[in-house]
Amino acid sequence: MNRFFLTLVAILCMSLNAAFAQAPSSNPTAAPSLIEQYLLGIGVAETPPSIFADVYPLFFLTGSGGGNIGYEAGHWQFGGTFFSVPFTDALRDWVFANASGIDARRNNAAELFVSYFLRPDRQGVYIGAIGGPEWFVLRDKATGKQETVSKTYVVPRVGLRWFPFQPFVYVDTSFGAAFNVSGTEVLSIGESSFSARPVLAIPFIQLGVRFPLSSQQ
Repeated sequence: MNRFFLTLVAILCMSLNAAFAQAPSSNPTAAPSLIEQYLLGIGVAETPPSIFADVYPLFFLTGSGGGNIGYEAGHWQFGGTFFSVPFTDALRDWVFANASGIDARRNNAAELFVSYFLRPDRQGVYIGAIGGPEWFVLRDKATGKQETVSKTYVVPRVGLRWFPFQPFVYVDTSFGAAFNVSGTEVLSIGESSFSARPVLAIPFIQLGVRFPLSSQQ
């Protein structure tokens, strides 16, 4: 199923690219409208291929850690993510159903992602998908038995990338729906039985830097 969602996102991105590239202009000599200029980036120069890295600031405020690193060119961006988060009871109940008897210690994940930007300078609005495995250290409160459980998910998302300090520093915000594609069966640890919720709404916010690999043409 994760391949299905990634394929669907790729087809949608290519369709949007073809549509924008082939859309006729009613007046080829007219200046781009504000929507064409700022949303689609018509008339904006393409940013050279670049590498980037960013972090999740809210994670560090809660004693956690995580971030992304990757490569981008044209309208496309590719990368990987890792994070490690101490799990509170509120996060446990958000991710798992019927898990009040479980003490959740930590959540770790390793992910891959792909994004397609409407603009050729890879700023502004984008759509994409992120997914991979994550694992949890969980302990049954009644018996003290501890186990590590895992699940795999994919997150179609839409986001906005803004460069307040051009051309290097950016803020990236996005929102997606996480669909679990494995690990949703009923699990038992000690005296507790629980399961991962099949769908979750997930917001993202990152602070990062981008370094072009060549000078602007």
